[in-house]
Amino acid sequence: MNLPRSSSLFFASLALAFASPLVAQHQGHAGHGAAKQQETAATKGKLGKLTKAEKQSEWAQQARANYPLDVCVVSEERLDSMGGAAEYAYRVEGQPDRLVQFCCAGCDGDFADNPAAFLAKLDEAARNKTAGEKQRN
Repeated sequence: MNLPRSSSLFFASLALAFASPLVAQHQGHAGHGAAKQQETAATKGKLGKLTKAEKQSEWAQQARANYPLDVCVVSEERLDSMGGAAEYAYRVEGQPDRLVQFCCAGCDGDFADNPAAFLAKLDEAARNKTAGEKQRN
């Protein structure tokens, strides 16, 4: 009788049907945290801390309005590609808080491995956005 084999095939097919959308969602995220980047001179010394951004705070609202990217600073996927941006405040003692947006909560670990590199990408995007606005005026 083939009942056990057909049951196994059914459950295997069912598992693949549910797992394939999840795998497809994260193809751009190959190896969250797998590629540890070396600590640069910029990240030595004062390291910051990522915390969930306050939704209603004045600084977060202003930072959100001026955010220079519409893609994740880590994966470069659209911020809304995973159901809404994950927003964090990057805090370093003695410096203003920085808003950092990711496509998903999994990108925060990669950011934490080398925040200076990702903050540099944000700074460059902000400079480019400001230069673009000046050219239009």
